[in-house]
Amino acid sequence: MKKIAGGKAFIMQSKHMKVNYLLLTQVRNSPGAFTDLPRSASDAAAYYRSEEGSSTEKVFWSQYAEAGHLVPLSDQLKQMVELHKPGRKHYIGPYEAIGKIPVPDPPYTEDMPRLDYPNFYYDQEDVLFEEVSRRDGAVSWSVHRPSVVFGFSPRSAMNVVASLSVYAAICRKEGAMLRWPGSRVAWEGFSDASDADLVAEQEIWAAVDPLARNEAFNCSNGDLYKWKQLWPMVADRFGVEWAGYEGEDSRFMLADAMAGKEAVWAEILQENELVTTELQEIANWWFLDAVFNVKCEHLDSMNKSKEHGFLGFRNTAKSFNAWIDKMKVLKIVP
Repeated sequence: MKKIAGGKAFIMQSKHMKVNYLLLTQVRNSPGAFTDLPRSASDAAAYYRSEEGSSTEKVFWSQYAEAGHLVPLSDQLKQMVELHKPGRKHYIGPYEAIGKIPVPDPPYTEDMPRLDYPNFYYDQEDVLFEEVSRRDGAVSWSVHRPSVVFGFSPRSAMNVVASLSVYAAICRKEGAMLRWPGSRVAWEGFSDASDADLVAEQEIWAAVDPLARNEAFNCSNGDLYKWKQLWPMVADRFGVEWAGYEGEDSRFMLADAMAGKEAVWAEILQENELVTTELQEIANWWFLDAVFNVKCEHLDSMNKSKEHGFLGFRNTAKSFNAWIDKMKVLKIVP
């Protein structure tokens, strides 16, 4: 069986998978014209229970799916692969808690204890573990924890590349400079990222390698970058002048600066004959503000993943530029 019926738009859609299993996930964002994935968790659940879906052996499960949609499945089910995006919330908590609760020092390792703070992702893991435990060892699991994902999915709530591309396009349209809005730490400090294709590769590896069973894995590119290195690349891709960190008094929130820019984006779409999108579908300013205003470095360790046999990596700068170029080719951004 070589079928793909569904997928997390940010991850699974980005990789052409060639494994002999049916790969299924739930999607949180609206599929729209960009995917042919299941429209809802209910659609996926109905498929699981159909005659065709009864031979499913591997399930790639993303967030925002209720337990009843996942189990019981067929007697053939052998593994559930859970994707957290972004998995770093496991280590630093949900966004509303960042900066308000103590977190471990980086680099973050998979054996670090949970934070003493409510976290949806902990609840999701508990659902996974509970459902798998009912199979008395017949079903295994793996959990994957990306950092900030670089990929292509216009309607994802947490798409750094798309949001930043839209910001640059609006700056060019208005003849404005691409100004860095965030903190000095985010500008000058080290960061890591997760290429969407790399995350898909790690999930495929975990689905077929016995060494990955019943384990959680970080999944980042394996190198480090600084936003002051990527910022000129964005400006170059969109033909705008740029300015970096200019001091605390010059900081601003993109959610404020980009408010009311819907008409500007509509003009950009028309002038460049782009795929029709609403501004709020492709750009998420609060997420960029969260990424660009960190107060400390957040870094993962990939040692466990490598020790278990996954040696995949990405050059983050090349990944970043490649995803911008893909969005340009597909006429999502100018």
